[in-house]
Amino acid sequence: MARTHLQDIRSLPDPLLSYNFDLIIRPKGGGNGRPLTVKCQSTSIPGMQIESVTLSLKGAEAKYAGRRMYTKTLEASITETRDMSTYNAIQSWFDTIRNPVANTGSYKADYSSTVQLILYDDIPTAVKTFNLFGVYPETLSDAPLESSSSTIVSYNLTLSYDYFQ
Repeated sequence: MARTHLQDIRSLPDPLLSYNFDLIIRPKGGGNGRPLTVKCQSTSIPGMQIESVTLSLKGAEAKYAGRRMYTKTLEASITETRDMSTYNAIQSWFDTIRNPVANTGSYKADYSSTVQLILYDDIPTAVKTFNLFGVYPETLSDAPLESSSSTIVSYNLTLSYDYFQ
């Protein structure tokens, strides 16, 4: 086989660019998801792995493929606007999951959602859609404030999910 050359590279489709995506979050608890989609600055394509199963017999070992596993968390960086709609939407979702004052909760069917990660080409045509099921917010990070520079307030949101397709 010949070494890779320019014609091999030119025969590939255009690269998928990391900024061509939408993360469509539908928070439970009354929050509007569209601003979260617009304000999402970064996320990642969900990962997966196959567990390894090792069979050891008489000093010899063989590895076999086990269960398909998912990372089960998705990180997103989301900016804030002066109406605090990012924080308010996520806080309402947290309140739907667990009320910190009354110490009451909800059933998963009432607080979990489906999230879509849509990847686009440059046209923009959707080239791949990931549907994440059983999604709920696990962590909303602190949002640092500082008076020494002009920066936009943003949060790191960790979403937990059951699986994706």
